[in-house]
Amino acid sequence: MKSCKAIYSISTAVLCVVLAVTVTSAVWAQARTTPVEVKNQISITGNPGVSQYGTWNVGLTGTPNVNVGGTLAATQSGTWNVGITGNPLVGQFGAWNVGITGNPGVTQSGPWNVGISNTPNVAVTNTPTVNISSTNNTVKAPTQWNKIRLWTTDQVIANTGTIQSANLTTAGYKEIRACIGSNSSGASLYVYVWGKSGAGSGSWVPLGKGNFAIPPANFISLGANFAPESGTCVFSFPVVSDEMLISMSNNTGGSVTVYSTSWVYLVN
Repeated sequence: MKSCKAIYSISTAVLCVVLAVTVTSAVWAQARTTPVEVKNQISITGNPGVSQYGTWNVGLTGTPNVNVGGTLAATQSGTWNVGITGNPLVGQFGAWNVGITGNPGVTQSGPWNVGISNTPNVAVTNTPTVNISSTNNTVKAPTQWNKIRLWTTDQVIANTGTIQSANLTTAGYKEIRACIGSNSSGASLYVYVWGKSGAGSGSWVPLGKGNFAIPPANFISLGANFAPESGTCVFSFPVVSDEMLISMSNNTGGSVTVYSTSWVYLVN
């Protein structure tokens, strides 16, 4: 009987110890998970470490307005594709200002094509000097000439009488070549060549004299070795004035006819 009481007492003591441990552990666990109300301000010094716990959801809907102060630096990430295909036409919008000041130096790159079509008009404001090579020149000036009849009708010259042609404009020519016909071949039928001493109202000056006689009285160019036909006076004379003329005088003792087919040939 005594032994049974002793066993009961021991069992009761062990149960009490187990309960005490269990209750203490439960109370300690409740103390760790139960929120604690803090009524006073907690001062934190230094930079405490804060780390995210779980997933964050900032809860933004729509498109919020973001105000950025200052200048943000943006850099390209990867390759950009602006989505333009082909060759788009680009037109200027508004005035362009390329921002060039002063006089920049410009040099030619490659050959230039000024794009002149047809035949443009070229105006020369001064008098350029043109040199023509005497050996390589391929441009030839055409011969300038003029054939002039001395009289439009036959002219009858009485004995001791005279006739003369109209004034011959010889400026620009080098030589007079004359062919005068008459019904006389006498040495007393004279031909004169005259030149003007000055422009405008200058005086007429006799330059040379010939006749209708058989050579050597006729003055043929360069003294050619042939005689003119009877009743014909053929000669050449250098141009020495801008105006010249031909006259004739008759001292044959009778009247003489000078034909209208007589002419002069001016050449340069």
